[in-house]
Order: sequence, then structure tokens, then C-alpha cells
Amino acid sequence: MDDLIQILDGTELPYSQLNFKEYKNAGLPDPPFILWTASPERASGADDKMYLTRRTITVELYVKKLGTEHETSFTAVLQDKGIEYEKTEDYDSNEKVYVVRWVWTDVKKIRRT
Repeated sequence: MDDLIQILDGTELPYSQLNFKEYKNAGLPDPPFILWTASPERASGADDKMYLTRRTITVELYVKKLGTEHETSFTAVLQDKGIEYEKTEDYDSNEKVYVVRWVWTDVKKIRRT
């Protein structure tokens, strides 16, 4: 999860897990901004020495138009890190924003002690 936070910090965009909450009179950020979620962690393993943890990560970039530098650079960071992802684009007509969504599975090997 630390890797994800490091990636998000590098975007220099406002980001939050699940949703932004209005704080005092600050209101919500204008696009571009990022929302992200992580599924519950699943652990499995076949022996007493190692096991694997898996969780699905979803990152949503909210923008006024597609093809922005933010979209391009985030995709490039995932590719540079060797992360295999699925990318989709939607338009939210209620909010009048595009949502660019990246989804991937984070797998970690954990050594049992």
C-alpha cells in the first residue's frame, strides 16, 4: 500500500480513499482529482514458509477532458513499475466529468517466520 501512496503523492493532485469529505467551508476539489479504493486483503499459501496476499486496487482520475497530462503520466508510472492494469474511461453526466479508471491486483509474497 505504501507504493500506491507514493505513486499518488507523485501526481501532485488531491486524492482520497473512497470519497472527499467537505471540511469546514473548503468544499470539494475541482477536477482533476483522484479517488482510490482497495479490496480486503486475501491471503493464501501452499506451504509453511511463504504465503501470498492479494488485493484489488482501483484508482479513478476525475478530469474535465480526456487525454490530459495527468492521465498520460499516471499510466506511464504504472508501466514503468511493471504493473499490469485494466484501464477504462467513462463520462459522469451528473457531475459533467470524465472518470479514467485503472484497476490492478497487488500481489505480495510474505515469508512466514
